[in-house]
Amino acid sequence: MIDDLKSIGPGAHVRARLKVNTEMLQMYWEIGRTILARQREEKWGAKVVGRIATELRTEFPGQRGFSRSSLHYMVKMARLRPEPIVQQAAGQLPWAHLQVLMDKCKTRPVLDFYIQHAVRNGWSRDDLTSAIHHALHLSHAAAINNFDAVIPERSEAAKEIIKDPYRLDFTDRVRELLPSAEDLCRIADGVLNTPHTTA
Repeated sequence: MIDDLKSIGPGAHVRARLKVNTEMLQMYWEIGRTILARQREEKWGAKVVGRIATELRTEFPGQRGFSRSSLHYMVKMARLRPEPIVQQAAGQLPWAHLQVLMDKCKTRPVLDFYIQHAVRNGWSRDDLTSAIHHALHLSHAAAINNFDAVIPERSEAAKEIIKDPYRLDFTDRVRELLPSAEDLCRIADGVLNTPHTTA
């Protein structure tokens, strides 16, 4: 009985971390979607995203993940996945996995193939990169679907989520640090309405 009771805590800890990862990815998707919508509406230039990144890091100094390159990935994710990320298998993967996928997969079916396999098999980022490098999708004729895609709690991908320092930053003050759509719009308005000189 003691062994059974001792196993409850670590299992709950892993499940909590996986849920935090999903919430963080949802936040990243919402930020990307908001920026993407404003870019389309207001015809922003590429430099605006860098200025928004600076403003977000100033506004939320304890939160990691607001670099210029991270914001570009968030926008790319929103462009590739217009539907909410938490309703998809991709919402179960670590952020670094999604960055690899966005860099390496050129079409949506190929992207979906690797997402499904990474989730189902609990691949580490190295496993995922190797599978993409060896074009695993070309040797598998099975249809791509998202049925029963749940990341195994004891998988390499779950271990990477637990080890990722971003999860620790994110869990400390989740509600305080989540920028709302209004915050993002206010920051974007401030950036767009601030005179900017180039050197």
